[in-house]
Amino acid sequence: MSEEQLIAEAILQLKQESNVIKDYIFPIAMALFSSLIGAVIGYRVYLRQEKLTAEKRKLDILNKWILIADEMHQSLLATKYNYYGNLTSNPYQRFLVVPSIIGMGKNYQLEYHELVFITDQKETKWLNVAYLRTLFANYNTLRSMWNIRNELNDKVRIQFFKANNLNTAYADLSDEEIESKINQSDLSCLIDLTERSLRLTDDLIIEFYKFLNEFPTAVSKKIDLKLLKNYGFILHLDFKKNKAVHLLLEECPLPDYKKISKITGKTEEELMARYSPLFK
Repeated sequence: MSEEQLIAEAILQLKQESNVIKDYIFPIAMALFSSLIGAVIGYRVYLRQEKLTAEKRKLDILNKWILIADEMHQSLLATKYNYYGNLTSNPYQRFLVVPSIIGMGKNYQLEYHELVFITDQKETKWLNVAYLRTLFANYNTLRSMWNIRNELNDKVRIQFFKANNLNTAYADLSDEEIESKINQSDLSCLIDLTERSLRLTDDLIIEFYKFLNEFPTAVSKKIDLKLLKNYGFILHLDFKKNKAVHLLLEECPLPDYKKISKITGKTEEELMARYSPLFK
């Protein structure tokens, strides 16, 4: 065999020798590893997107409830503005000076289950869905009470105008004229509805004011705000510098329970319990 043939055979043998790990296992392992890394990264991105979507939904829900509370609060303030500063303790004067309330806002159909994610009864009342349901549901209750009072108030006014032979303004009636010209059953119901409506209006104004100030801070721990920094934030409506709102936060003067007791036949203790604050 010539020298050239020996060299050619040696080169051929070198080419035929293979490294199984290098030529087969390593490329396959690298492909699998790359696929695994891609899958892990894709899964993490998916989880982040899912979390981002969930947190966005939470933020939207919280802001929706804050805006609803503000709508209710503004409606309550507008209602109280009709009689603020004009009330005495005389139950007759009180029902006379409070007009029929128009435009109490809409009747809200609320989905309380949306707030389940904030539930933590040990922390604060604002994380107690049952408490929030009591607060918001009582707005609809009050709205119904004012509507019923409006109807009864109009009925009583008609009685007065039919019986009135003198040129006396409705608001200037004396106690004797009221008792002689207005059906006593209607009068008793109107006074009772007036007092209940005044009391609940005060209660809700004060409690919604507290809600708007305290709820945003209370729920801030229930949502990942860092993740949402490019999406939005929790609304915080500040009324601390609004003097008009602060004036309307003052509770109405208490009625003369003794006089109401004579009109309605209920004891003073029963009346004080009936017209007691809801949230204290």
